[in-house]
Amino acid sequence: MRNSRANSAAFLTAVFAVAATAIVLRVSLPANLLNLFMEYTTDKGSFIQKLHPGTYAIVAAAIIVPLTLRAYVDAWTLRSIRAMALFTVAVVLLIAYLIVAGHFGSAGYLIDTYIAATLGGITLLLLPPDMRARTADLVLFVLIVSAIIGIFEFVTHIRLIPYPIEEHEFRPTGLLDHPLLLGLLCSTAIPFVAASDWQRSMRIAAICILFLGVAAASARIAMLAASLATAVVILAAPIRTASSSQSARLKALMIVAGAILLAAAITVLAFSGFLDRFSRGLTDASAMARIRIYDIFGLVSWTEILFGMPAEDIAKLVKRLDLMVLESSPVAWILHFGLFAAIGFVAAFLGMLRTLLRGARPLVVFGSLLFLAVALTNNTLSTKTPAVLVLIVLIIGTAARHIRTPLR
Repeated sequence: MRNSRANSAAFLTAVFAVAATAIVLRVSLPANLLNLFMEYTTDKGSFIQKLHPGTYAIVAAAIIVPLTLRAYVDAWTLRSIRAMALFTVAVVLLIAYLIVAGHFGSAGYLIDTYIAATLGGITLLLLPPDMRARTADLVLFVLIVSAIIGIFEFVTHIRLIPYPIEEHEFRPTGLLDHPLLLGLLCSTAIPFVAASDWQRSMRIAAICILFLGVAAASARIAMLAASLATAVVILAAPIRTASSSQSARLKALMIVAGAILLAAAITVLAFSGFLDRFSRGLTDASAMARIRIYDIFGLVSWTEILFGMPAEDIAKLVKRLDLMVLESSPVAWILHFGLFAAIGFVAAFLGMLRTLLRGARPLVVFGSLLFLAVALTNNTLSTKTPAVLVLIVLIIGTAARHIRTPLR
């Protein structure tokens, strides 16, 4: 695109402030806090209250930025904008189908989780690369603060954010809605921090805090993912020496030292009570609920599987199985949208991510795959969360760090 007028520094800063504030608001304002002031995730209230204030802010930013900002875009940026725009259109068409089919109750999280994420990503891509990177830094900072709060909550058993779910044991949430979401986003953030341009000491400190945040959340799958991410980060650490033989020896020493430190850290965490949930293994009632939910397909007809069913009817079936929630995104997509629409939705989503990850650094690809692997073990991708927005912002922000020419 050709720049028809120069963007002043003050103007760019103002636009950046609008976009970044909208994204941070969506990430850092949890549903449990919103429910104190509005009927956000309850069964009451109007549709207007069912969308996050951050979603409204992102929509406003997505309107303001393209209408006021003139900027160059490179080939990757243009491809990414097109991919997110196409996915947004696909989600809008899916929402239209749900309305026509009488399944409108399933549309809320599509707007809050997916459309807000793609509009936030498109808005971010219209900003200069340095501002994209700064926005990713802000999101990482929010996750680090959330991890610190989670650690504080674990140690003191004092919650800073309301948590309405009664559980057998105390699990912190930080600035997020659920302990599993805290574990997912902290473990996902580890490879993205490693891929940042922060000072080495800052990256090490941030990764340690995020790792502790995952442990505090008592999210078992996320803890395994965080351990794997930390090991991969150690393996991927660059070694710059005069000769390849020296580099190989130092890399071997780093791997051994990293393995010892990681094992020591896990041992200390276990004796400190952070890993108590692991003592019950990975097959307790919580884990089995994610397997038992597949029994729901024995309670529905083939027509309902192929074309979907109302959210109210799904909730009744979940109660029949004596489960609290539908804790499986693949099952939720099939029952909400129908099998055909669910396949199309997943294909469109993965196609968008594939475009965003084209040419990305290995750590970024790894972090994105780690996100999907952990998120698909529960219902994060089929409820109202900022998880997809966080992933998209981190991918875009990390890519922007390696664009040398300012796109203005």
